[in-house]
Amino acid sequence: MIIRKLSPTYSIIALLGCGIIRLSKSKGKPMSISKISSELFHKLVGLAALELTAAEGAYLLTEMNHQLSSVNALLQVPLEEGIQPTLHGIQCLGAGPRADVWQPFPTPGEILAGAPEIEDGMFAVPDVKGAK
Repeated sequence: MIIRKLSPTYSIIALLGCGIIRLSKSKGKPMSISKISSELFHKLVGLAALELTAAEGAYLLTEMNHQLSSVNALLQVPLEEGIQPTLHGIQCLGAGPRADVWQPFPTPGEILAGAPEIEDGMFAVPDVKGAK
């Protein structure tokens, strides 16, 4: 694994998305994890089934903690009540996002033809090492 290609920002976002790190407000004050411990980091590496050298692990842990510090700094910015989060800082112009409507793909066999293994008309995915 080339560790420099793994973004610590995406790692922090993934931890937030999975609920492993929770950033919430308590009595009006931001509350968060200030540092990812070595124990938590090793648990996450195991859950992600990553094979890291000691140097790669140390580098990634340091970078993730730098990113977490940045997130914590942003949480300290005072905001007025009622301000909603946004994906970007500009107003969308035009038609806006399309409706999220499921549409079947007309030729699923074309997609499945590229799969290394198929089971019951779906992609076969191997079990994750160490998963329960």
